[in-house]
Amino acid sequence: RAKDNNASCAMGPFFRLLDERFTLDHARRVTFETVVEGADGFRIAHQTQVDEWIAEVRAARDLFETWLRARGWVHYPSHGNFVMFEVRNPPDVCSRLKARGIYLRNRHAQVPGCIRTAIGSRSHVARLISELESLGDLS
Repeated sequence: RAKDNNASCAMGPFFRLLDERFTLDHARRVTFETVVEGADGFRIAHQTQVDEWIAEVRAARDLFETWLRARGWVHYPSHGNFVMFEVRNPPDVCSRLKARGIYLRNRHAQVPGCIRTAIGSRSHVARLISELESLGDLS
């Protein structure tokens, strides 16, 4: 029931990016370079390989899904950088976490009982897990 909602939430914009000239394999090899220069002459440059970030997101997603499974929480795995999972009273959970600086998407209108979280780094997931645990039993 949530699989179609997961796909429609994330894949539409991505499919428009890819075509026969720029495939998913091309996207995996993209390098981002960021340069920050200050008026005082300060300069920092950083290069990130997309593959490195994809590996980090996958590891973080696996960590979160393992935590959900260990608690018996219903969740809907995805191949993207988000996970949808069921909780009691999604609006309350989203509101309480927002007050702590964590923003989740209340997907209850689309998939009853569900909220969706974007997955970033393992440190972000560790904070999310800690905050969810502090809210008590949500399943």
